[in-house]
Amino acid sequence: MSFLAIVACNNDENIPLATGDQFVPWEVGLFHEYEIGELRYTNDILVLDTTFYLREEVVESLINAQDSVYVIYQYTRANLADDWSYFDTWQARINNQQLIVTEGNTPFVKLTFPIFAGKIWDGNSQNQLEEDNYQLDSLYFPYTINDQQFESTITVVQNDNEDFIVQQDRRFEVYALNVGLIYSEELLYSYCTDDNCLGQQQIENGTFRTQSIIDYGKD
Repeated sequence: MSFLAIVACNNDENIPLATGDQFVPWEVGLFHEYEIGELRYTNDILVLDTTFYLREEVVESLINAQDSVYVIYQYTRANLADDWSYFDTWQARINNQQLIVTEGNTPFVKLTFPIFAGKIWDGNSQNQLEEDNYQLDSLYFPYTINDQQFESTITVVQNDNEDFIVQQDRRFEVYALNVGLIYSEELLYSYCTDDNCLGQQQIENGTFRTQSIIDYGKD
């Protein structure tokens, strides 16, 4: 499995003049639909292997001098032929310094502006969780997902800890210019560290989750 699936090199001549907010172009009516894949392990046994679909739709906005706040409804369905069912409400707040997305009741700093390669910030600076440094990587690369080609993307690496002895924590998100989030990947594995299994990569608890865009637009 490749952690960062970049499919082509960037071309400096085609780099847009982007402060960063062009990669999260939210407005009322905008929607994104994703295929979600999830694996869960307990005691080194695969206990869940599921695929479902997620729709996110911006239903309300509040614009003031400092921030733009967006209310996002989430819907899910088990199969493409099923009707959407309401799942949750998230909130996103964006200004000229950062993008904060509240997932459940926890706010995360998803991006900071302006963008540049190698930029690092604490994704948990707006919540009570321990420091979690995100890094901006792979600016303006093309990216292909589900046979869709996106000419200019940025990748935010939230963690890239490849500890195969105790715990793996590998998370990243890919945003496309004038589209928004197109792909995310999260791998969290805790390995058995008893004397009889240390270093054998037996997953005591773990999840692997992918979120891949299949459709987007504006209603």
